[in-house]
Formats: sequence, structure tokens, C-alpha cells
Amino acid sequence: MKRLQAKHVAAAAASGQIPPAKKPEVALCGRSNVGKSSLINALCGQQELARVSKTPGRTRMLHFFETNAPFNLVDLPGYGFAAGPASDKKQWQSLLEAYFRNRPELCLVISLIDSRHPASKDDLGMHRFLRDCGVRWEPVATKIDKLKMGERSRNLEALRLQLGLTYKPMVFSAIDGEGRERVIHFMSDCAQGYQGNPKG
Repeated sequence: MKRLQAKHVAAAAASGQIPPAKKPEVALCGRSNVGKSSLINALCGQQELARVSKTPGRTRMLHFFETNAPFNLVDLPGYGFAAGPASDKKQWQSLLEAYFRNRPELCLVISLIDSRHPASKDDLGMHRFLRDCGVRWEPVATKIDKLKMGERSRNLEALRLQLGLTYKPMVFSAIDGEGRERVIHFMSDCAQGYQGNPKG
């Protein structure tokens, strides 16, 4: 499957607004400027499906997308640069915890990390949180098109070591589509019960 077909079906600002799951779900998390909306749009070949904002931290709800694949997508609030009062941030954290701990249909969280930089303390904190909630996560290095080949190899190896992986993370470019099919196939595999590492 080269691209997904998808439509936005719901948004939730509180746990009581989370819609019933119709099939396994793959959620996307990452810092507010890592390119989550761009990745969703690129996966689906629709420029306006997920909102791309010039102001980091605008995704303040869980956004649910139905797809023609064996899974649906969920866009999670970004972290790191999200603006707003502390009470709002606490509400987002409570919403995420309710979703992670009470959603048996959640089969995978894709953790997006900017390939130009190491994983941040926010990324590592999210990974610890996901492990504590018993949720499977997998890193994807975004904006890979911005790196030269030598930088790319060094950065991916450094990220592999930092995250304690036995393999280099998957990569993605919303500009030229590199990695799109591999990411979609991995999401589909996980939705159908695959428990192994991403295949090359």
C-alpha cells in the first residue's frame, strides 16, 4: 500500500469524548515541531487532512482518523513547545494517560524524532511513560531529507544507541516520501499482531 485513504472522524479534549474504536489504532506522538501533521498528510496524500500550523503546540486534542488500512490513526498533542497555562498541560497529560491505559485497541505508538538532533528529554520521558502504561512504541526519524548521507548515517547510529535499539530506526521524509511505504507496512503488521522489529 503506497498511500492510505483517510478521513478525520473525531476530536477529543477529554476522556469522555474519545470515540469507540472500530479497529486497531496507531497513535503518533512527538515534539510540537517534529512534523506529525506533515507525516499524516504525506501518508495519506492529502495536504489538508491534518492541520499543519506555523505555531508549535496547536494540536491540543486527540484527533482520530479512519483509514482503509487494518488500523486507524490517532494524532496526539505535541509536547516540548506547546504553549498554554499549566492547567491546560495537566489536562493534556491526564487525557493521554486515560487514552494509553484504557485503550486496548491501541496497538502501537509511533514516536517521531527529528533526525537532525538526538532524542530530547521530552522524547525520553514519553518513552518511559509509554512503557509504564504498557504501550508498544517505535521511533521514526523525521526530516531525513535535510541530512547529507554522512550525517544521516552518524545521526541514525547515535539515535539507535541512545534508544537502546538493536537496529537503526525507520526514517521518513514528508518532502519526497522516503520511508512512507515501510512505515505503513509496519503499522499494518502491528495492527495484525506482529510483535517483531521493523523489517528493512
